[in-house]
Amino acid sequence: MNLMDTAGKDVPTESATEWGQGFMLLLSLTCRASLERAIFLGSWLQAQGKPFVLVATKTDLMHDRQVSALELQQLSHKWQVPFFETSATGDYEDVARPFAAVWRGTRTWCDRKALFPSITTPPSPDEYRKYKTRQM
Repeated sequence: MNLMDTAGKDVPTESATEWGQGFMLLLSLTCRASLERAIFLGSWLQAQGKPFVLVATKTDLMHDRQVSALELQQLSHKWQVPFFETSATGDYEDVARPFAAVWRGTRTWCDRKALFPSITTPPSPDEYRKYKTRQM
């Protein structure tokens, strides 16, 4: 597994998603702005059709928490991705679980791509709608 840290990059690049086969989207539980950024990046990754997991960090700073667990659960359900809460001060298992989930998602994606090389992401409901408006 090769890792690329893209923290601080304002706009995701095509080369970053071409380089990676799986992604770990991290956000801080103590910073509401990181949730907004994660929503933007998660939507962008989903449009690229690449597997990713949602990881909320800094669970040890519960007194400073600004992002609720319910918000994150709803977001992970919407994107249909695994969701984890962890802390760098936590035990090994808490930190290793998101990495294992990214690896599993990436393996599944690669296996599926090998079986069906021309696979594309399913069209969004809006794409179906634009064709219906053209029908006579």
